[in-house]
Amino acid sequence: MSKKPEERMVRAITGLQAFVHNHILHLALIGGFVYLPLLNKDWFGWITWFLGTLAGVFAPGASVMTVGFQVARIIHRICGFGIIILAAVYAIWQVKDIKKWKIIRKGGTIEGLIKYYLAGEHADFDKYNPGQVLFFWVFIVPVVVVASITGLILVFKGAFDAYTVSLALFLHDCAFFWGLIGGIFHVVAGVILPQNRPVVDAMFRTGMLPLSFIKEHHSLWYEELKKELGLEE
Repeated sequence: MSKKPEERMVRAITGLQAFVHNHILHLALIGGFVYLPLLNKDWFGWITWFLGTLAGVFAPGASVMTVGFQVARIIHRICGFGIIILAAVYAIWQVKDIKKWKIIRKGGTIEGLIKYYLAGEHADFDKYNPGQVLFFWVFIVPVVVVASITGLILVFKGAFDAYTVSLALFLHDCAFFWGLIGGIFHVVAGVILPQNRPVVDAMFRTGMLPLSFIKEHHSLWYEELKKELGLEE
């Protein structure tokens, strides 16, 4: 017996999207963690001490704190370059589908978004609701762009004047804190809000969403899928 249309699974997240999202998450967590002692040695000196103790076997006689600080800096830079590479590869890959980008398309209103999450009311959303679109443009794009540019300036600071380096350091710190706020919000929204859990499962597992979920929570996208898949009510 064939399945009803509502029981069908639809690919919502490609393998590349999941790979980039998940590994940027890993790199951001590691890179952000080791960045803490670079922000404040007094508060997060224990991280420096821990890294220095582990790496001290390769530098006998050297100061544990000095070694730890350098290790933290190296790990942070590796993570930073990794994020830049992943973001660049994904951006280049997506150029070919720029006309299909739903992340810049209108689908729903902020008022509808609030009622959807707080009151559980139905709202007409596209593949991405207004909250997801705002998160992308308010948090992801600024953090990746600012952190990448300022990070490169700091790595190659010998090529820049003192003012530029100082400004880059300030903006890099701002990007870190803005990304931290966005990251916490992103994780909390994904874990606590039941409407988002199927999407979280798709991101970290199959990449697929039930058509019934799409119909209920992303009705505008569902109407497009009906035409693409030749579905009938």
